[in-house]
Amino acid sequence: MGSPVVGRALIAGGVVAVGLGIVAMWIPGVAALFGGSDAFVPLLGILALVQTVRTASAVWNSPWERATLPDAHRVESPTPPGETVDRTFELSSYQTQTDRRARLTRYLRHVAVRILVAETGDSTEVVRTRLERGTWTDDPVGAALFTEEYVPTWRDRIRSRLGRETLFQRRVRHAVAALEERMEGPDE
Repeated sequence: MGSPVVGRALIAGGVVAVGLGIVAMWIPGVAALFGGSDAFVPLLGILALVQTVRTASAVWNSPWERATLPDAHRVESPTPPGETVDRTFELSSYQTQTDRRARLTRYLRHVAVRILVAETGDSTEVVRTRLERGTWTDDPVGAALFTEEYVPTWRDRIRSRLGRETLFQRRVRHAVAALEERMEGPDE
């Protein structure tokens, strides 16, 4: 939610405001330094409201849900195929490091090359060129994962801002769906 510098500045401002509020309770003359007590209380209220909105927004956009305890009678099963990719995909929007997203993109590019080479019989270089140009699928959102040519629409940008899925997650979801469709073959 914003840059770390702005977040730190707002936290520092909140700490100073709380400190001044506590001091003003014991020394009434402190509030007069800010234009009288009538202006001091609304200023503290506005700062508290801004911090409340920031905190509520951070909690609302948080990936974490209620903790669930494991069932004592359940036997742990091995990890199903693809769960690692699913987990990385889920965490990708909450990690700001671009290297994790790049690692997932590299992994999916490797998988896409293997699937497309097996399906089409083309060489690895031809398939990589198709991935870079975005011509490997008819879905422009899925193709955008491996190319920089796709510019998201304003609706995509608004959807990512208001929803729980980032543009990157949407691209990954579409690319995986397109690859899965190629692995399964056409619907019969």
